[in-house]
Amino acid sequence: VVVPGGPRRRQNRIVWAGAGRADDVLSLPEREYESVVVSPDGRRAVAQVLDGTVGLWMLDLERRALTPFLANGSSRQAPVWTADGQRVIYRRTLNGFRNLYMKNADGTGDETRITEKAGVVHSPTSVSRDGRWLVFSEGGGPSGAAQWLVRIDAAASEAERVPKRFPMEESA
Repeated sequence: VVVPGGPRRRQNRIVWAGAGRADDVLSLPEREYESVVVSPDGRRAVAQVLDGTVGLWMLDLERRALTPFLANGSSRQAPVWTADGQRVIYRRTLNGFRNLYMKNADGTGDETRITEKAGVVHSPTSVSRDGRWLVFSEGGGPSGAAQWLVRIDAAASEAERVPKRFPMEESA
């Protein structure tokens, strides 16, 4: 999925494009779409939309319907899907913190905070195929940019949910 730019940057359309297929402009309202991330099964996508604050909207690609997912209040950005397509992980700006949260893709349940650290910007990068691990970047801190790893599966203990700098140093 492509979000074209140009002089009408704030009036974008979402275009479904790919090798071996004709471009398909989705019949959705023009908005300031900043990115679109397709789910693992290819049936949905999360669109990042600037509308005062940055919000996340869920796009049903089969029905061509766009609905608010997390689109009010504080800014939410940089979405990634879990491997099973059941949850979305994203950066949320709240009270000066730019940390990571997770929410069920169907919109049910509360947001789950994954990281809590002041003075940095956390951005999700990828989720392991088994859905147990999240890799994320940290920028803006005193030690500069770094990659981190954290367990996100329900079976993880509290101790296992503490982020670790990646690559981890091997113990002697």
